[in-house]
Amino acid sequence: MRESSDPDGGYSVPEEIDGVIQNQLLEFSPLRGWATIITLGQGQGGYSFLVNRRGASSGWVGETEARPETSTPEMAKITPPEGEIYANASITQWLLDDSQFNLDQFIRDNIIDEFAVQEGAAFVDGNGINKPKGFLQLEDPVTTADATRAFGVLQYVASGVAADINDGTHNGVDALTDLVYALKPAYRQGPGVGWMMNSTLAGKCRKLKSLGDTAQYLWTESTQAGQPPMLLGYPVAIDENMPNVGANTFPIAFGNWRRGYRIVDRLGTRVLRDPFTNKPNVMFYLTKRVGGCVADSNAIKLLKCARPRRLLREAGASLGLARLDGGGGL
Repeated sequence: MRESSDPDGGYSVPEEIDGVIQNQLLEFSPLRGWATIITLGQGQGGYSFLVNRRGASSGWVGETEARPETSTPEMAKITPPEGEIYANASITQWLLDDSQFNLDQFIRDNIIDEFAVQEGAAFVDGNGINKPKGFLQLEDPVTTADATRAFGVLQYVASGVAADINDGTHNGVDALTDLVYALKPAYRQGPGVGWMMNSTLAGKCRKLKSLGDTAQYLWTESTQAGQPPMLLGYPVAIDENMPNVGANTFPIAFGNWRRGYRIVDRLGTRVLRDPFTNKPNVMFYLTKRVGGCVADSNAIKLLKCARPRRLLREAGASLGLARLDGGGGL
């Protein structure tokens, strides 16, 4: 930032200008409000956690019958991928001296907001390389139920429509209901249970109505300030990092996010004010280390814009075709 360029800070040098800078609104991730957050301090090394995959078995026997060996529970060790977000912004000393605003605090606040935007995107779709791994970046989701699905793979429910959540023959309500009940009863209770979608999908869901009723919407707006809307009895979080509808996309997620996703914060945000390295500029070097990953793949379910396999097979058979899905799996 420098005084000689208006967009880079020159506007803040006094000339009867409003004393308050109006900030543009940014979209932050709601996942921080629902996920489990672990905070590590100085001197704490790598972080991993264990997941009980269950697997214990038992049996019934008579008084004198043999007791064959039964299965024991299995444990999985998970290490959340992490990385460091950084910013290294510069302001000329002249601009710091002459500005009517506290540019020191202004630039720090803006960078911290930018960090929140970056980590929010990573929690949803990060690839896990020097950043958190998003829940949409696990292995390809499948339709298999929890009991037989591989550990670390999410389950999806097909919308019934090739590239949307509803159409003239699919009301969208049935698929969303199936998505809720794909989650086991124990996961549907407690804090952090709810929907995740972007504003476009929220608009679509806001228009869904119960069958045979042209007036009763399934979406319920909260009457209390600061409380989220409800869909099928569960709160809705708007996250603009979620994808839009499209062939084979996953635009809606439902789950127990407290159990399903874990965020690891290390040391908070560090700030270094450096007036020496790049004179006549003052450098503001900020860093934050954060990690994250899915903690329990049974706790998160996805809605996929796709027709169920059965419908694809039936349509293909009626046309004498082996496949109608372009060769890609569902």
